[in-house]
Amino acid sequence: MAMNFSDIDSAVDHKDLQKSIQEAKNNSGDIPKGKYMVGIDKMELRKTKDGRPMFFVQARVREGRFKKHCVFMNRVVYGTKNDGSMIQSVLTFLEKFQTDTVPEFVNYTQFAECIADIYEEIQGKIECEIQYDRDAFNSISITEDSDGEPNVFDI
Repeated sequence: MAMNFSDIDSAVDHKDLQKSIQEAKNNSGDIPKGKYMVGIDKMELRKTKDGRPMFFVQARVREGRFKKHCVFMNRVVYGTKNDGSMIQSVLTFLEKFQTDTVPEFVNYTQFAECIADIYEEIQGKIECEIQYDRDAFNSISITEDSDGEPNVFDI
């Protein structure tokens, strides 16, 4: 038996919804592993569906064939087999931005604030070259130059 969705259909602007669907289609999808220049669109400590803290990054490709497409990194930092290693991997990622805010973990509340402060410092101000591989442990890794310096650039 088919459900009646007429009440929802009458409440939705289908033209805007179709536009939103097309935009999502154009800005997502399978991006092959490789190097990309990206800007950081979102970076935060959020909760997983089961309520555990998870580091989340959304980066948008700035040039090339996949321009405007997004890549993501998620790292659960509590309730894993090795929470310390998960937190350290996030700290290592954050250190590459070389911000005034020093990446550190004292507790989860402070860690969320630290991540928010670092994001505020870099939001709309930097681009970075990354190595992306959705199947890797670190799906997004900021590349380094020959001197070992992170490839993070002011815009």
